[in-house]
Amino acid sequence: MIALFKNGETAAASFQQAIAVAPNGPFADSSARWIRFLANRTLRSASADELVRSVKNGFYVTDFMGHGVNIVTGDLSYGATGLWIENGELAYPVEEVTVAGNLLDMFQGIAAIGSDLEFRGALASPTVLISEMTVAGQ
Repeated sequence: MIALFKNGETAAASFQQAIAVAPNGPFADSSARWIRFLANRTLRSASADELVRSVKNGFYVTDFMGHGVNIVTGDLSYGATGLWIENGELAYPVEEVTVAGNLLDMFQGIAAIGSDLEFRGALASPTVLISEMTVAGQ
């Protein structure tokens, strides 16, 4: 079962286009109903720094490239850049890697959501700690 929540919002790509039903400013935080539903539990909230310090080895994504989600199966694969985490510290920059997984597994693997939500555009997200995903590349 997938939970869908109506937001009744509209958007237009430019002043020259007609207004249509579309997400306008969706965001995620630890209190978002849909995040709690998909993760199937209450999530802890912490600063981005605290989330990084809690990771022994991992990948801090700063940018995704391309699009690669199969809506039918939930499988996803994106190009990404970011910083490698070693022993709770941002260690070195990483470029041209692939992050892959499954949407349901990803949502169920959310361990914590950062308290660093900032609105810089139409979409916004805080730092999200996901317990396990596949990262491939050099």
